[in-house]
Amino acid sequence: MSMSRTVMQELAPEDQRGRVMGFFSFSFMGAGPVGALGLGFLVEQFGSSATIAIAGIAMLAIAVFMSIWTPLWKLST
Repeated sequence: MSMSRTVMQELAPEDQRGRVMGFFSFSFMGAGPVGALGLGFLVEQFGSSATIAIAGIAMLAIAVFMSIWTPLWKLST
């Protein structure tokens, strides 16, 4: 969490840092309850073991997408 905030502050324009960090924090806090609700529905439909597998596969897919189609890994060079 600290690293993600540091990266956001370093990359945000100086005059927009407060707004960027506000939106960043709001989106993280807003995503938690929505994700918990979604996972609750998945547990009800598929069971806890399958839901863990689904969430893991989804995170792996997101990580692959981010590494291939975004310049995230090239920002440090």
